[in-house]
Amino acid sequence: MSKIDFFEYSKKVKPVPEFGLIDKQPADIDYDDKEKDKWNAIVECNNRRDYLFSPLDKKIRIPKGQGEEESLCECILNTKDTIAFVELKDDKTSDYRRKAEKQLENTLRIFKQNNDIDKYIYKKAYICNKRRPYYNVTKNSICSDFAKRNGVSLHIGINIEEFE
Repeated sequence: MSKIDFFEYSKKVKPVPEFGLIDKQPADIDYDDKEKDKWNAIVECNNRRDYLFSPLDKKIRIPKGQGEEESLCECILNTKDTIAFVELKDDKTSDYRRKAEKQLENTLRIFKQNNDIDKYIYKKAYICNKRRPYYNVTKNSICSDFAKRNGVSLHIGINIEEFE
């Protein structure tokens, strides 16, 4: 089986102070800060020129069997040193986090089978739900358990801070 190119649809992010991620089919970037209410996540990038955006869900098709496809997170953001897997939600239900974690873990599993994740110094995963911008339950244990299982730090909230 040939390797899956997770970066096939990558595009450079414009050097802006921040931009939004929107949960379209597939996910996309939005630079219009007058439209922030449509953003599922806010990415702080401080005018850097080295961010890449790679849409995954509904763009990279990976057969699972019986006519189904693997469930992937919305996108990857990366620089030379940092990679971030991002799952976007627009969901009021309380189980959105578990669904998002499963999508992230599945994406990480497939990514690691096809790419060297260790070439990145910083490995992150984000769950961003614009209907629940702040996760109230003890997220420290949730995030540390995720990191132990996957070797990637988990962040829950709508803000993605500037990468190292």
